[in-house]
Amino acid sequence: YISYRPVNLHGIASLAFRVSSAGAGGRIEVRADSPAGPLVSAVEVPLTGGWDTHTTVTAPVRDPGGVRELFLVFLNEPGNPSLFNLDWVEFNRAPIRGGDLNRDGFVNVQDAVVALRMIVGFQPVAPFDLETGDMNGDGAIDIRDVVAILALALNLP
Repeated sequence: YISYRPVNLHGIASLAFRVSSAGAGGRIEVRADSPAGPLVSAVEVPLTGGWDTHTTVTAPVRDPGGVRELFLVFLNEPGNPSLFNLDWVEFNRAPIRGGDLNRDGFVNVQDAVVALRMIVGFQPVAPFDLETGDMNGDGAIDIRDVVAILALALNLP
C-alpha cells in the first residue's frame, strides 16, 4: 500500500486510476486511517495486455468526513504473483451547482449569506465564486444573484 496525508475528500465524487497489467490485474481499495480502515472506494484493475498498455478505471468515493490519512491498498488474487502498475491517481470533483457558493453540494440560504458577504466586501470574490454565484451572467455577484440563489434554495419560481 501507499498512503497520503492530509486528505480531505469533501466534494470529491470519484477517483480515476491510470493502470496497466500484463498479469491477472487486481484490485485497488482506498481506505481511511489505516490499510484496514473504513472502505472509501474500490476498483478492479483489468488485464490490459502489457505493462505499458494503460487504461483508466474510475470508482465512486464515499467521503469519510474530515481530514484523514488515505491508504491505497493493492490486492491480487491468491496464488497470482504479479499485480499491476499504477501510473497516476486523479481526484474528480463533484459538479458544483450554480449558486452553491459554500461548496457543500446544496443551494441553500447559507449560499445567499456568502453572496451578501461578497457584495459588502467582507469576503473576497474568487474566479470560482464568480462562475458559481453569478446567476444572471452579468459578470458580477450582486443583489439580483442573491435573490436568484434564495429562489433556488426555497424552491420559488
